[in-house]
Amino acid sequence: MPPCVILAGGRAERLGGIDKCLLPLAGQPLATHILDELQDVVSCFALNANGDAARFASLNIPVIPDRLPDYGPLAGICEALAWGEQVDPGGVWVLIVSGDTPFIPRELIGLLMASLTGLEPPPSIVMPVVQGQSHPLCALWRRDQVADLLAAVYDAGLRSVKAWVSSVMTHTVPLDDVDPGHWFLNVNTQADLVRAQNILKEQS
Repeated sequence: MPPCVILAGGRAERLGGIDKCLLPLAGQPLATHILDELQDVVSCFALNANGDAARFASLNIPVIPDRLPDYGPLAGICEALAWGEQVDPGGVWVLIVSGDTPFIPRELIGLLMASLTGLEPPPSIVMPVVQGQSHPLCALWRRDQVADLLAAVYDAGLRSVKAWVSSVMTHTVPLDDVDPGHWFLNVNTQADLVRAQNILKEQS
């Protein structure tokens, strides 16, 4: 099982300025929904976030900051890959997930891992694609790209996740039968939060 890093992302300015992964959904932070769903299919968790780590104490997982702030999600992925080496020295992959995506299902990890069978050489990123939309922030990232990624971010100034994904060997996993508004719902607005609440009601 791979370790998992939740990217805390930016503050939800359209939802009161709170860290998005702490937005309440059915009485629990969005990140807690991710932790509860994935706890049986990953080896351990960490949260990538900058600033005072104490605000995430309720999640009870390590908080790993970027080595320099304001470099975007790729900087967080750099730290995620480096942390993966510390907690799982013999492993290959780190699962990267976005902290504002509360419905990532545990079966996604199995689908991504199973798609690697027979692939040589192994890709740098294994990511789902739903109705033509790729999801690199809900994907497996191979750890041995960290040195190249660090150079791209901090030396060359790369900020675009899409640009990095396009520059490395990426394996896509089509999920044609998946509702993108469920598994990969990003909670960015009040309407998204209401949609997430309705999904939970339908599941109960």
